[in-house]
Amino acid sequence: MTGHEYRVPSEAEWEFACRAGTETAYSFGEDVSSEMVNYHPAYKFGVSQESEYRERTVPVNFPNFEPNDFGLYQMHGNVLEWCADDWADSYETPRTKEPFVFDPRGDERVSRGGSWMSNSLGIRSAMRFGFRPVERFSHFGFRVARTLSCR
Repeated sequence: MTGHEYRVPSEAEWEFACRAGTETAYSFGEDVSSEMVNYHPAYKFGVSQESEYRERTVPVNFPNFEPNDFGLYQMHGNVLEWCADDWADSYETPRTKEPFVFDPRGDERVSRGGSWMSNSLGIRSAMRFGFRPVERFSHFGFRVARTLSCR
């Protein structure tokens, strides 16, 4: 309808968008609390503060959740976000260039960002997970990226 092409981002695009120019554990620094993101605070990484466990996803415009420096909301926690890349244990392993397809027979794909079920370690900018596309859970989701043309 828009005349533009949309897709699931690659793992590299996702991490670049999440970090928003930072090098810390989270795009907003080294500490996290439920005042900033929706996650499971039971197991703490670093100096995480006492936090509320909501036990569900929350809307993108959840009160008091601030966007990162690129203006993107909830890159940490809430839902695990699918990426277009096949899972590999190492960044050195070549990745697929095929479009992301939910193929139940397919290999694992990368998901990033952690979810409302993830602890503070699981929602760090660098954390990555691999799941088969057939797996469906209430804490999985996706973010779309628009393909830009260079004209």
